[in-house]
Amino acid sequence: MFEGSWLPLTAEFAGKKIPLHGTRLSIAGDRYVVDTPHGRDAGTLVINAVVVPHQIDIIGTDGPNAGRTIPAICQRENNQLLICYDVGGGPRPSEFTAPVASTRLLMIYRLSPS
Repeated sequence: MFEGSWLPLTAEFAGKKIPLHGTRLSIAGDRYVVDTPHGRDAGTLVINAVVVPHQIDIIGTDGPNAGRTIPAICQRENNQLLICYDVGGGPRPSEFTAPVASTRLLMIYRLSPS
């Protein structure tokens, strides 16, 4: 459903666009790896595809999110993947927004051809 190598199209944190040059998200089965110029984050994904938008728990095992479980929502639209989560440890978002004064991060990825 979400497997593949994904490159960021846009990223918005608390109402502001943020650059993510050199970032790549790779998903294989229930494992994810995010490579950035600043390091690597890796772990497992638990996806509830029964509800819409899909709920996803991002469970960090290596890197800056090791030991954290981050509740998020996600949706695939053709070759795009939307993921929204609260980096401040707040509750699972219910919509794909990152409003000002929040600690939400909204990522939109595109499927990499390679």
